Amino acid sequence: MRCTWSTLARHASRAVQHQPHFHSINSKYRLSIPSFLLRSPLHRQYRALHQALPHTPTTPSESLLPISSPTTASHRFRTAFLAAQSRISETRAGSNVCQPLPTCRLTGHTVVHTYIRAGMAREALDLCYKMNKLCGFHIQSKTLEAVIRALEKSGHKIRAMNLQSVGEHESTFLHSRSCKDPSIRALVHLLVTNNNERSRRTDAMFKMLISLCIINGEIIAASLIFGFLAKNWKKKQALEAHLDAVLEERLLPPDSEQSFIQDRNNRRKEALFPHREYMYTTLRVIEKTLSAERHDDTHYVSVSACAQTVANFAGMLARREIPFSEISFLIKTMYNSRNMGHTVYIRGWNDGVKKRSLSHYLDQVLEELLHTLPSTDPVPPRESLPHVHQKKVKGCEGMLPPLDAHSYNTLLYYALVVRKSEKLGTVVLNHMTQKRHVPLQPDTTTGNILIQAGQVLNRPDITELATKAFQLTQRREEGKAASSELGLLPDLKRDIRTLTNYLVTVVETKPRDILPIVQHTMAGLHPKDSGPNIEGSDEFLKERRYKQLLALARAAKLGPYIMTIFLEGLQRATDIASLEWLWFWAKRAAQMSWHRDPSTGIKPWALPVHAYAIVIKGYATAPPYPFGRIPKHDGTEVNTKIMRYHLPWVRFEKKRAFLKRRHRKYGTLLRRIRQLKQKSMFAACRGVYADFKKMRALQATNGIPAPKADSALFNAIFRVIPTRPALMHRYKKRRTPSFRHRSRLPRRPRRERAKIRHYAFFEEVFQDLIDTGYEVPPAFRKLFSICMGAERLEHRWLRSPRGPYLFRRKSYVRSRGFVQPMRDRVPYKSKRYELRTSGYVSQLEWVR
Repeated sequence: MRCTWSTLARHASRAVQHQPHFHSINSKYRLSIPSFLLRSPLHRQYRALHQALPHTPTTPSESLLPISSPTTASHRFRTAFLAAQSRISETRAGSNVCQPLPTCRLTGHTVVHTYIRAGMAREALDLCYKMNKLCGFHIQSKTLEAVIRALEKSGHKIRAMNLQSVGEHESTFLHSRSCKDPSIRALVHLLVTNNNERSRRTDAMFKMLISLCIINGEIIAASLIFGFLAKNWKKKQALEAHLDAVLEERLLPPDSEQSFIQDRNNRRKEALFPHREYMYTTLRVIEKTLSAERHDDTHYVSVSACAQTVANFAGMLARREIPFSEISFLIKTMYNSRNMGHTVYIRGWNDGVKKRSLSHYLDQVLEELLHTLPSTDPVPPRESLPHVHQKKVKGCEGMLPPLDAHSYNTLLYYALVVRKSEKLGTVVLNHMTQKRHVPLQPDTTTGNILIQAGQVLNRPDITELATKAFQLTQRREEGKAASSELGLLPDLKRDIRTLTNYLVTVVETKPRDILPIVQHTMAGLHPKDSGPNIEGSDEFLKERRYKQLLALARAAKLGPYIMTIFLEGLQRATDIASLEWLWFWAKRAAQMSWHRDPSTGIKPWALPVHAYAIVIKGYATAPPYPFGRIPKHDGTEVNTKIMRYHLPWVRFEKKRAFLKRRHRKYGTLLRRIRQLKQKSMFAACRGVYADFKKMRALQATNGIPAPKADSALFNAIFRVIPTRPALMHRYKKRRTPSFRHRSRLPRRPRRERAKIRHYAFFEEVFQDLIDTGYEVPPAFRKLFSICMGAERLEHRWLRSPRGPYLFRRKSYVRSRGFVQPMRDRVPYKSKRYELRTSGYVSQLEWVR
């Protein structure tokens, strides 16, 4: 039986993986090597592999090692091939001629597959690189595809994306220097930069290569690889369309005609196409990185890499190199990246590289796209062929086909909502419905965008135009029709987003009109709907409970977005009683959606963090009495025993009525009501934040994505938390000695400090604030230093200003960054010291 290197390597690898003992492997495969192989010109290579194969155990301890141990079969087999490779390299060390590692291409491919089977993916890639670069062998597509798949599944950990190259050439042109990982660098050389010895490449290779780049953090290289595929497809279409005509016109040099024909034949065999999923995979990583909560140095570098990647995709869109019409995700990522504030490298039409601001460049590309939207199918430009033109001409027709409906809607959103330009929106709608070779009619998404645009642009006519198309409101009479430059819309079908956008418009324009809508939508849950239980019968309670369950099932179908809009409207209308009533039932509707049958069509949902922030803000900004005056007592008795079963605002109103009967003086009553309101609303906000923390803890049990804290939530809480330790005990009043006696005595530090009440709620909020990634605002740093056990700021009381002269006020806040007190303040004898700061911030800054 004839045995070659291929069969030897294949049997050896299978034997190492499946045979239970070393002795059988040795006896079977050592003796199966025929003698004619040892007498062949490759006897040194075969002898090196023959000597490196697993040997028979000689010691009892070695023979007892199990086959599953990592130090036995697989380890010996890896060592065998590495030793064979090293011995073969040593035999060629004295010669200056570069000889191939295996002298046969089939032998080299067999060794590569053996490496892959043994789990040595990097060694297999290194061998392919040497065979191609040093020996000039063509790597088979199946072999190279198996190597890339082995590298993809080799257990690489996802690392943070790094801006591997900051140079202009490496960031805009694909080269092996654009990658830092050695495996990706070798693959880029084999698939892209090695044009002299072309091997047949497949789409699966580039798909796995892009995935491998994303896993290893080479996101810029992933965008450049997609650009290479797009440019390769553009050149292939140009060769197919214009090469025959160019050859007939004799525009090419005679010595290069055959090379162009061969190039066209090779591109026909490969059939590479830049699929949209290749780009979408990279854009998803960018979107996930931009929405991450980490804000350290590593995240800043990752954002810089994302900025350069977005610039590369935008450059492809500017040059019209994208050959598919589904670019809505790309447009969305571009206008979401406008506020990144980075400087990137841009490749121009003549392959020139210059440095520009990302936001200005993205706006320029999108505006040029709005004015030069493609109307017909693309024609491959003749200028793509080399030696036919002298330089590239800006504005030549590219490979971008007419856009689809989703892309038009995304551009319309960018024009009306992001840029706030009705003129640009008119351009998009006119091209979509008239200038396109196959016109597209506006759909439901278009109407939803117009409703939102009317709110943003403060144009009621645009909102009326959209609501008229959706038949949300009654049609106007003739002569009173809404006028707008956007034209008329056909009748459209409504969806959940239509209702959401319409409710947002109502909340923004007339927030008090949202209460009848809420009462109609949540019918059956308000206490007034069922009436009082006069007879006290159990049947009445059962019937009311059954109606509430039906109403809760209807409320669970609304989802979190409509509930949040209802809460926003009630908070803006300062209807706190209805706000907490809706909040009570919204939480129970969310809990009901967790246990509903999926066949009912109700998906599990949870209230977003914005809903918690709205409720806390409503409690914090609620007036202590409605419409600026104290209401008159209605004469009803207040039962303090059942008061604890009411909601916080109702409980506050009951206690306020109780204070009205008790205190007759207006000043005392006003002060007591303010104190009661502060104490009650503080407890209510603390309960809402406790519900938020409880929802975070339930994420592991029910699998529902829990809300994450953001700046809006913390800003709402800071409306309740005092900016200074105001809840501090006063010092005991003591006899003040005379001025003459006090001036002679040295100033002694006070040992009896005031005891500050410790609130666990403050400490919890500050700890969550730091864990999320925010910094403590300047107005709350004193309270933070007291609650969190940091270096305490000693409160030095100012000396009495009475006497023949005033002592100079010494600032104790200069070294700690606080604002110094005012000079023209009332003497201290009647007031305590107040720390003057700017209060809470409207938008918290990230920690860099």
